[in-house]
Amino acid sequence: MKTTRSIFAISVTALTLLPIAAVMLTAMLAAITGCDVNESAPQTCQVLGVEIGGLLATLMATGWMALFLIPLVIVIALLWAVFEAGAYLYRRRRLRRLR
Repeated sequence: MKTTRSIFAISVTALTLLPIAAVMLTAMLAAITGCDVNESAPQTCQVLGVEIGGLLATLMATGWMALFLIPLVIVIALLWAVFEAGAYLYRRRRLRRLR
C-alpha cells in the first residue's frame, strides 16, 4: 500500500512540474538557437532546416497550466493528509481494541 501512495505522490508532483519544465526547456532552446519566443504568436525559428517557432510558442504557453495545477495539487495534498490522518487514527483505535 505504501508503494501505491509513493507512486501517486510522485506522479502528481511530476504532472504539476511538467508545465514549469516546458517553460524552462523553451527558454533554454530559445537561448541556444537565438530565437525570440512569444506566447501570443509563433515567431520564425529555423534549426537545422526545421521550423520550431510554433513548438516553442506552444511549450511556452503551457506554463500557464501551472497556475491551475499548483493550487489543485495543494488541495489534493491536503485531502490526502486528512485521509492519511484518518487511516492512522483508525489503525490506532483498532490496535487498542485488540489488546
